[in-house]
Formats: sequence, C-alpha cells, structure tokens
Amino acid sequence: MQTHRFNTGLKNRYISLSFTGYSMYPALRPGDILITQKIPAEKLCPGDIISYQKKGRYLVHRVIGTKKGTEKRDKCFPEIRIQTKGDNMLHRDPEQLSARTECLKVILIRRKKKLIRPGFGPCLAFLSRCNLTPGIMISRINRYIKKIYIR
Repeated sequence: MQTHRFNTGLKNRYISLSFTGYSMYPALRPGDILITQKIPAEKLCPGDIISYQKKGRYLVHRVIGTKKGTEKRDKCFPEIRIQTKGDNMLHRDPEQLSARTECLKVILIRRKKKLIRPGFGPCLAFLSRCNLTPGIMISRINRYIKKIYIR
C-alpha cells in the first residue's frame, strides 16, 4: 500500500493510501485511493473504516467495537480497546488496538473518477460482527451453489 502525505492548507493533515486486497470488499476495492485523517482512538466509533500500521504494513479494516476501561494507567492514554475486522473476513482481528495506536480514519474513497464518502458505518459494523456483509454472503451462496451442482 503506497502512502502519500499532503497538506491542503488547512490545519488538518490528510494522508492518501492506495488500497490493495479484498478484505474490505465490496466497500473497498483494489485500486481505490483512500483519503485518511489522523484521529484520536477515543473518537472512533463502530462502523468507522480505519488504517493502522502493523509490522511495517498498513492495514485497513472496520471498527466493530470499542471498549472504554474504568482504570487509567497512563494520564495521556486512557484505557481504550478497539476491535477491528475486515468486512470480507470471517473472523475479527485477533489483537485489539489500544489508545496508543496511531489510527487514520478513512474520510473519502476515490474510485476511478468518483469521490465516495463511507456510509452506513454502524449498520455495516453490526453486519460484519454477524458475518452478514455482502462479500461473505456472496461467497456462502457460491459455495452452496457449487455443492448443489457437484452432486
């Protein structure tokens, strides 16, 4: 995934990422350009599409849940855990993100010559938790059809 930093003259910095892979299909497709913005972990909500670094690579997944702990171990970073999952993946990500993780929220998707604003976030987060996203349902239907025709 390539990253490009640019400043629009506003106070906020935006980072563009070129998306590859099918973990977020059909919401994100290979070749999409993601316009992201740094955001504190406590401002993330279920349904937000975020990018974060793991082992030197950027991952892009949807937030499906957040937990705010009661104890604060560090004054700068309250105890917040963020659960993520790719829309087209059957299992949620094994590691939860902490408040210390630098998160980039996807605010726009550039697909071919169109700009798309991510929508239906909370609804898609719920469907993703239940493995009912369009990509998973299509693959389940295809498997079922193959079983019928193979017999």
